[in-house]
Amino acid sequence: MEQKAVIMDENAMRRAVARITYEILERNRGAENLCIVGILSRGVVLAERIARKIYELEQVEVEFGMTASPMPPTLPGVPFIFRYRISVW
Repeated sequence: MEQKAVIMDENAMRRAVARITYEILERNRGAENLCIVGILSRGVVLAERIARKIYELEQVEVEFGMTASPMPPTLPGVPFIFRYRISVW
């Protein structure tokens, strides 16, 4: 099987997650009252990576989860499927 093009290697992905995390923390003015939600199916992996990076930077456990829809889970009719809380590792 032919290998697909590599868009981001491991280091580029790590840097991108760090940049996204810093942007979230700046716009939210910290990690308090924050929940990271990813869209099924790979969005939850990204949400978890961001939550872990927030813990690494702020020592604050942030909930993360996933939704089946790209619509915010606070809208009527859009179920919030799962919620997780990262624990200290």
